[in-house]
Amino acid sequence: MAAEDAVPAANAGGEDVEEGEEAAPAAPRPADQRPSERARVTQQVTESIRTMLKATQQFADEVPLLDIIRYFRRDPYYSLAFTVPRYYVRNIYTGAMRKKVLEELDGRIGEVERRVLNNRSEDLFGGVSLEPLQYYTEALAQTTATQNTRYLTHTRSLMLLHNFLATVYRDRLRDPVQFLFNKVIQEERGLLNRLGQHISGMEELRTAVVLYDRSMASDEEAAALVKKGIGHIGGLQQSISDILSRPPAGSFAPLRNASVRKVLERVLASLNGAVALLDQNLAYETRVVAGG
Repeated sequence: MAAEDAVPAANAGGEDVEEGEEAAPAAPRPADQRPSERARVTQQVTESIRTMLKATQQFADEVPLLDIIRYFRRDPYYSLAFTVPRYYVRNIYTGAMRKKVLEELDGRIGEVERRVLNNRSEDLFGGVSLEPLQYYTEALAQTTATQNTRYLTHTRSLMLLHNFLATVYRDRLRDPVQFLFNKVIQEERGLLNRLGQHISGMEELRTAVVLYDRSMASDEEAAALVKKGIGHIGGLQQSISDILSRPPAGSFAPLRNASVRKVLERVLASLNGAVALLDQNLAYETRVVAGG
């Protein structure tokens, strides 16, 4: 029975085995190959890990990684910079306020200039009411403006020049100026001629203003007359200033008298005020017409 049982066991592979022959060894099964393949893969992974660890250790030995990190943290180029947005509120506010003030000033500049001109006029004429021209008046200027005819621009400038020549210069300034011309500067021919030229120019201006008022010539001629008056008044002022700056010797000996110098200084102040008033008023009238 044991021999019969051994035969089927040996013939389990499906092949016939004759009596007296030994059975061939059975072929390896797939289950027998799995442990060896797993061992091989495990060995490869282990070697790869060992190689990586070795390379890492070698890199750590050769490269000072910690020092490099510290270096970059100290370097401002690589440091973190937080930029907080800056709003220039003060500049914006100042600019807005400046714009607002300038806009309000533009709306009131005309009133301010008229007030300044009136104050200078009162200082120059001593608060005396001014005498208007006979024909070339502000009322006529307003009438021509409404009728779309020739607009009269420089009525106030011409009126100021007329009143200065007719009252201030004739009553308060002409005698001291003639005194200078006749008594003080006889030895200074150049200064004498320049002073005489402006004195005669002032007398001619008064006549020219009266004739212009009667003729009602072009408005440009009125501006030319005012500019001519500013030139003569300024020239007279410069001549007197030159005289007062000379040493009081020879023909300038009367300048040693304190009262004479005081009178001349008042004349000089009146001439300065007239030039400033006429120049500013003429510029104001021109600007108003150009802007309107």
